[in-house]
Amino acid sequence: MNDVYFIDSRAEIDLNQVEAGTANLFDSGLSLVNKMEKLIRKSNILNELIEKDDFVAIKMHWGDHGTIKTIRSVYVRKLVLLIKELGGIPFITESAGLGLIHDRTSGLGRLMIARENGYTYCTCDAPLIPADGLKGNDYVKVKYDGIQLKEVYIAKTIMEADKIISLAHVKGHPRAGMGGAIKNIGVGCVAKRSKFNLHFYNDIPEIDKNNCNQCGKCAQICPTSAIDIYKKEISKELCSRCFGCVRFCPNNAIKVEWCSALDTSIRILDCANAVITTKGPDKFAFINFLIDISPICDLSLIHISEPTRPLY
Repeated sequence: MNDVYFIDSRAEIDLNQVEAGTANLFDSGLSLVNKMEKLIRKSNILNELIEKDDFVAIKMHWGDHGTIKTIRSVYVRKLVLLIKELGGIPFITESAGLGLIHDRTSGLGRLMIARENGYTYCTCDAPLIPADGLKGNDYVKVKYDGIQLKEVYIAKTIMEADKIISLAHVKGHPRAGMGGAIKNIGVGCVAKRSKFNLHFYNDIPEIDKNNCNQCGKCAQICPTSAIDIYKKEISKELCSRCFGCVRFCPNNAIKVEWCSALDTSIRILDCANAVITTKGPDKFAFINFLIDISPICDLSLIHISEPTRPLY
């Protein structure tokens, strides 16, 4: 078992002492950014992890349009500065979500969202790099004898990093129960192909031939030309499991079977174990924030007004 370190986020001030002049109301030691630095130095996790010239991936969630409870950029910058102090070369990374029609489903869209939510080179003092490329399909396939999954598609940038720091915001989640360090690795460090496996029992999406009117919009959006609209079939060999056709079909004619919440949680564990085992447990450190906790993932609530359009 590893040691786990905590620090209280509350700012305890004796107002009677402040009134008497024996305590200062403006105490920089009560700053959460300074408390974070104190915690990191006390735990010694960075000293034990980072060697000079290591490429250090800070894996975090950049949120989405309209989200307000992501980890604030001042914390990210503090971590970046501490990594640089040890001679590491930090960068900040996140993978694309399933689908093709929202900004969060591509590398460039993720970067636009990151900027909107305050994560830039200027604010964080480190570059932001999509973990799985432009379209979420840059990965390294690894065999893994998991409970349910037997192969995992790890985001290529994660595989190329020397060290990985999980910077996770703990919150509720409608399917996984809770989002934190395990989900940050098990979902955030894999490419779309594994994200599809996390969510669905299908090997690939399936066309309901009775509902399909052969409009061709699914074939138009498919990035791998996997859909034969005349046969109403999807090629297992070509399909990238991006989930784009399911979201884009105007007739709801492309079907998937959602995993149960229990199986989704098991598959997240499979992916997290595969990532950590493949890279090596000694390549990871974990920092978790239990502040601004929301009961469910606020990404579930914000897509009502977002335009439905293909990004490529």
